[in-house]
Amino acid sequence: MRNELDDDEGVGPISAEGKANEDKLATLHGVVAEYLTLCIMSGKAAPAIVGAAITFLKNNQITADPATNAAIAGLTQTLRERRNRKGGLTKEAAAEAERQFADLMGQGNLGGMQ
Repeated sequence: MRNELDDDEGVGPISAEGKANEDKLATLHGVVAEYLTLCIMSGKAAPAIVGAAITFLKNNQITADPATNAAIAGLTQTLRERRNRKGGLTKEAAAEAERQFADLMGQGNLGGMQ
C-alpha cells in the first residue's frame, strides 16, 4: 500500500538524512508548546491534552514555585487543608480545587474532573 510519503524525494518536510536539525526541533518544540497552550486556554481540553501538557512541562523542567507564586501557594494551602480533614480529599474538594486552578489559568473550566 502506497501513501503520499512514498513519493517524497527528500525535498519536502522529511529530510533525506533521516534526522532533524536543531532549528527544526526548536520549531517543533515551539509548535507543540503553542498547540498545548491553545487547547488548554480554550477551556475544552480533553484530560489527555492536559496530561500531555503536564508531561511537556515536566520534561522541560518547567515548574511553579509556591514560594514565589501567591496563586499557586493559595491552591497548595487549600489542597493541604482539604486533605487533612477527615475523609481525605472528597469529590467536592477536588472539584473546588479544579475550579480554583481553572480560575488561576483564566479559563473557567478545564473540562476534566466533574
